[in-house]
Parts: sequence; structure tokens; C-alpha cells
Amino acid sequence: REIFEKYLKDTPKLLEKYRKMCLDSFVSEAMNFNLRPCPSSKCNLWYKKKVPKSEIITCECTQRMCFHCGLPPHQPIPCSNAVDWKKRSSSDVQTQIYIMMNTATCPNVDCGVVIKREIDERDRCLHMICSQCKYHWCWACREEFRPGGKNKNHDNFYHCRLYEEGKLRPEVKAQNAKLDQIRREAAKFKWCEHLRTCCDRDIQSLEKLQKNLETKVSARTGEGGKYKFLFDAISKLIMANEDKKRLYIVAFYAAMDNKKQLFEFQLKDMAEKTTELLNMLHPQKKEKQKTLDDFERDGKLIHSATKIVSAFLQKLRRDVQDGECVTILDKPDDKATGWFCMACKKMNPYDRFVCECTACQVHGEKRCLRCNPEQHVHYID
Repeated sequence: REIFEKYLKDTPKLLEKYRKMCLDSFVSEAMNFNLRPCPSSKCNLWYKKKVPKSEIITCECTQRMCFHCGLPPHQPIPCSNAVDWKKRSSSDVQTQIYIMMNTATCPNVDCGVVIKREIDERDRCLHMICSQCKYHWCWACREEFRPGGKNKNHDNFYHCRLYEEGKLRPEVKAQNAKLDQIRREAAKFKWCEHLRTCCDRDIQSLEKLQKNLETKVSARTGEGGKYKFLFDAISKLIMANEDKKRLYIVAFYAAMDNKKQLFEFQLKDMAEKTTELLNMLHPQKKEKQKTLDDFERDGKLIHSATKIVSAFLQKLRRDVQDGECVTILDKPDDKATGWFCMACKKMNPYDRFVCECTACQVHGEKRCLRCNPEQHVHYID
């Protein structure tokens, strides 16, 4: 290791990457000896499991983690899926997927240079020219591009006869099938990440609201107990959004079986209940900001909605863990190509967050302010 660091000392980025690889290697080996590091970047403590009691342990720094895989608590997601999701989320894997989807090796046997295809929505030309050997080839069939003459195989720059007639070489067919699978999984991953980002935005918004309310309540001496229901509701809703983030990962690995539609209805119901409580606490429009008196007046409604959200998510977590409402696979189901709109009953590709009928995937509402990218939610500062 000292020799590598000696030669890498003049390249700080490479040196940092090398040290991270060494640490990851050590951590993976330590897993075999029941040793786990605290997942917090600010903590250097390690733990050794002596007896198989609890799967979740709490570090001295208050960070909680799953002892089996060393990741933050991820129930009801199995450890293998949680580890796979973390791997898929890494920048290295995302870069690798981008390269596989947007580059190809020059088919000239004497060249082999990797070329990136530059396209946009208006220009999808298949004609490629290698920058190294100047070989003319087709992006679709990976054969020499011949638009004319006796051996003509292309009518123009946008249509490939071999591809359209299914006369590709076996290795090209296998490569295209692999790329199609990667493309489907990448679109589904992006869809799940979009939903998880919405949850993160709600959590940040609720934390800001909590700080604002703490300031207002502290100004009313001796009345703090009156608003305990309010802070309980915010805390439960933050926990609910954390649960939703994990359940969207479950949706990524869900099997396309007879339980799939039930699980999607459960996710929609979950989103409706949490959104209803969120609107009681945190209206979307700034002109409708609530005062403490407004919260006190709506106290019974907020308390009731909080109990409903808490009970619903507790049952949903248990059903997912027991496999009653969803079957979790080791990898995304190849049969899944899109999401089911609850409003118009149509299938949508995963790269579309809002259906053609303008209903969002999460809430099933037409022109949903929370999901429609053309409209924006206003948050309290």
C-alpha cells in the first residue's frame, strides 16, 4: 500500500479513490468476522456481534444500522436488495450504465475504439464514422454502412434493413437484448429515485415547519403542552416519508404477479393518507399558512389523521415483510415495463412521471401539484 501511495501522492483524486477502495476491501473482509463499522461518516466506531439478538443496533453516536449488512435500517427491504440498491445508486455504476447505453466499440476488427453516439430528440441518425480509422458503420446492426451499390443494406441514415428484418448477428442480438434490459432497469430506477426525492423534499419541508412552530410555541409561555399533538403529527409524518422511501425501493424489486396491482393500490392509498395529513400541517400555497390558533382548532382532525397514517403504515410494513401484498425478487422483474395509472387505467413507461391523462403515478390526481413537473409546490421558508 505504501508503494501505491508513493506514486499517487501527486494526484490527490486518485489517491483518495485508492484509499476508499482499500477501506471498502477491508470492510467487506471484516463482514466475514461479524465486524461492522458505524455507517455515519463522522463516527469511527466498530462493533462485533456476539449473540444473534437484534438485527438493528444503535451506535454511541445515535446512528442506527442493520448488523447483517452494515447499512442504515432498511426494513422491510431484505439485506440483499438494500445492498444491491446502494450499489446501483453509486456514481460509478450510474456512469457505467451511461457508457453502456450511449457508446459502442467500432466494429472494424483492426480498430476497436469506443465511440459515443451524439443524438438528440430530432436527429437519430444511425450512420457512424470512427474518429480513429474512419470506418463507416451502422449503430443498429454494427455492420459496414452501405447506402448504395450492389451490397446496399441501408435505404438512408435513419433506417437499417438488417435491424428491421431481424437479420442481426447473434452476438449483436444478445447485446441489444442486454441493453434493452439495462435501459428498462435504468428508467425504473430513475422513476423510483424521483418518488424518493419527493419524500426527501417533504421531510426537509416538515423539518423547517417544525423549527418555525417551536419558535412560535416557545413565545407562548406555559402553553407548550397544548401543541404536543402537532409535533407528534410532524414526527410521525417524517417517519412515514422515510417508510415511503423504503417502500419505493420495494416497488423496484416487486414481481409482476397477482399481488402487484394490490401493492400499487396500497402505495396509492399510502400516498393519499400522508398527503391529506401533510396538507393539514403544511398547505401547499403560501397564502394559506396556518397560525397556532388554526392548528388548535383543527387539533382533533390532525390527531385522527396521524393515528390513521401510523396504523396504516405499520400494517403495510408488516404485510410487505410477510410477503402478503408483494413478492420481492433479487432483481427487477424483466416483465415490468411501466406503471399502472389509477385514474385512466393505462400503462405508462417508467421515464414518464405523469400520465397522458395528467394524473400522477403517486396520488392518481389529475394535474397534481406535487408531481407534475410543469407546476411547482410552494414550500414554507
